[in-house]
Amino acid sequence: MFEPIFRIADKHSNWKSILVIFALFLVLKLLFDFHVVPMVEHKTGGYPAPDINFSTSPETVKLFITESHPEGLKYYRNVFFVLDIFFPLFLCGFLALALNSLAGKLLPKFTLRKWIIFLPLTGMVFDYVESVGVVILIFSPEYLTLLAPIVAAAFKLKFLFGLSSLFLVVIGTIVLGMKSVIRRLGS
Repeated sequence: MFEPIFRIADKHSNWKSILVIFALFLVLKLLFDFHVVPMVEHKTGGYPAPDINFSTSPETVKLFITESHPEGLKYYRNVFFVLDIFFPLFLCGFLALALNSLAGKLLPKFTLRKWIIFLPLTGMVFDYVESVGVVILIFSPEYLTLLAPIVAAAFKLKFLFGLSSLFLVVIGTIVLGMKSVIRRLGS
């Protein structure tokens, strides 16, 4: 069932592919940081999108939906949301490929190492749940009581899985670098 996913990850877990997808992520991150996010805050009347607010809670989601100016919610729906489809795809794609590559170099072949790619991919799923939940609330604010806690929980889980993946990439890179230095010193 998961074999096609593993094959794709193995095929693209090379540093060239990893760097390309990381570059795409960086370009999109710069676009978000310097244009899209400030524009959302400006058009909503100062309310940050729940997707990027580190204190996201059901209350902040409710405030964003109920207090934002209509043109801000429209901008979120038509610009932020559309671009945010690619953001987790690039970030989690980078993390999944980097983890797969590092695991292939550091872990024994017959372990469950291939499953590590699902750590960032699970974060991506929660990111999409969060974003779709906000858009549903823009169209149907009567579901605030039901969806605001789900959106807030999805944010926290997205952050947990993403940060865990990043931590493992950093640790794996350090360990791989140390092994390389030790190997060079020993020869």
